[in-house]
Amino acid sequence: MNTPDSAPSPVPRRHPRAKWITLDAFGTLFQFDHVLREAAEKVADREHLAVSPEDFYRKWKELSCAQPRDRQPYRKLAEWFELSLAETFAHFGHTGRVKKGVEINLSLIHAVPMYPDAQPFLDKIHTGKFKICIVSNTDNQELQRVLFKHRLQFDGIMTSEMAEAYKPNRKIFDKAMSFIDTQPEEVIHIGDSPYHDVFGAKNAGLKSLWLNRSGSTFPADLSAQPDFTVASLDEAVKILLV
Repeated sequence: MNTPDSAPSPVPRRHPRAKWITLDAFGTLFQFDHVLREAAEKVADREHLAVSPEDFYRKWKELSCAQPRDRQPYRKLAEWFELSLAETFAHFGHTGRVKKGVEINLSLIHAVPMYPDAQPFLDKIHTGKFKICIVSNTDNQELQRVLFKHRLQFDGIMTSEMAEAYKPNRKIFDKAMSFIDTQPEEVIHIGDSPYHDVFGAKNAGLKSLWLNRSGSTFPADLSAQPDFTVASLDEAVKILLV
């Protein structure tokens, strides 16, 4: 019992009461930030554009990010790439080989490396008390090729193509819950995007762990807040396996 002059006893940290982890793929397990820049450089070189690769990249990124995929009729991710690249070519007054450019982009996605902390995280979590379901804003073929490249298997997979919806639309989370036959309160979602992962998971009733590798400030305009924030998957292990 504490006396008035004694320090209070430390309160044990509670770990998430979860049986399943839903896990983002690109940006969380796989290094992805470089892909569009490299694709833009390759396309600009192949098309002999009269614009710098950096300017071409910035416009392609701007037009790609401007697509509210979760609020429009569903299209496969490859179709969104095609649309944004066609708009980028048009912006610079160029009639380019759009489908070839998309192929270049997809080939770079297929070759993405894992973050150094990803495999140790999976080894520790997957052999522990959690099952893992990937929930990814991507097409089936792209995700399967990357998983095959890295020899990864999971207890469940839900892609935007399977759900015909993109995070943060709760449809993809609801489809994942139905697929793995569990309830949202038994799940914690891990991902790097405040909007797609944290807001999406919380809106669907899941706990959320925000992987903030860059040390960013969580957006003030998002009403949902993560239950946990970590700078690496190594830190996530310490929280999950308490």
